[in-house]
Amino acid sequence: MANLVSRVEHKAGIRHVRDERFFEWRYRNPLADYRFIFWDRASAPEGYLVLGNRIGRSSIYIADWEATDPEVLGGLLQAAIAWSNPRQDLQTWSATLSPERAVALAQAGFEEAPTPSRYSGRLLARSLGDVEAGGAEATLPRDLADIRDWDLRMIYSDAT
Repeated sequence: MANLVSRVEHKAGIRHVRDERFFEWRYRNPLADYRFIFWDRASAPEGYLVLGNRIGRSSIYIADWEATDPEVLGGLLQAAIAWSNPRQDLQTWSATLSPERAVALAQAGFEEAPTPSRYSGRLLARSLGDVEAGGAEATLPRDLADIRDWDLRMIYSDAT
């Protein structure tokens, strides 16, 4: 999975580093069960989709989803839908999805859910650079307060 992530070009913005160490740590979450769907072509991984289920809850969610092209994205989503229990809800976050993922979800019949009222909209950030050394103000290439500058995925949280 880490190899595939490193091969796929990302324009989505600020995100976690999804390397082998991150995946190994994250999928050991004792509060959730995960199911993995992979798409391979000629022995090379072309995509994956991870379904998660918080222990004690009935809904399942798309925790992470990566692919080399829109065809693979759509195929993985169709496989996840076919695998899912029709009595359960299949959910994912959509605020920062790529256009290809948004199209695949819309074509599969996903509907937007209301925004939770408990969202606070607060963000705390601290510069890790040495602003004093150069005497100049620290600048960031992205606006931390703009959600469009982030790549938010359910795997980065406890899916609450």
